[in-house]
Amino acid sequence: MNTRTTWGWLPPPDEGIWRYGATWMRPLCAAAPWLTLMLLAVLMVLASGRFSAATGVAFDLPEAHSADTVPTRLVALVMRLAPETGSAEETYVFFEDSRYALSDPASAAQFIETVGERLTSESSGALMLFVDVGVPSGDLMNLTTLARRAGVKRVLCAEKRRER
Repeated sequence: MNTRTTWGWLPPPDEGIWRYGATWMRPLCAAAPWLTLMLLAVLMVLASGRFSAATGVAFDLPEAHSADTVPTRLVALVMRLAPETGSAEETYVFFEDSRYALSDPASAAQFIETVGERLTSESSGALMLFVDVGVPSGDLMNLTTLARRAGVKRVLCAEKRRER
């Protein structure tokens, strides 16, 4: 049962890829490549908004242990505490026996002034920050900006080495 056409010979319908499988599955087999392409297109559309590049520098943070011989005498402690008024927690910097609130502009200006005064007597130009784990990274970046305004050349962030 060979059929002749103007362009050549055709195999009978029970030969080739159509002879395998049930009759109801034959259209699905023919549509499989198109379904695959549609699935890939949907996945690309869904994932396109998740992978976007942002400007900045990505870096890994190493373990930050401080040694007993720190090359600077400017040391500040940064902690997250609840204020006396009972409102939400706030980030405080303890420097030179004084407490400075990062959210208060007057306190931040006083911190810049105090660090600037102490920096003139300090030769290394570095500030060591002992940062508590609960301090948000945005507050830490704000603190480094304040230290830069005061004239600090290097900011060292560390944790106090625990005694065993």
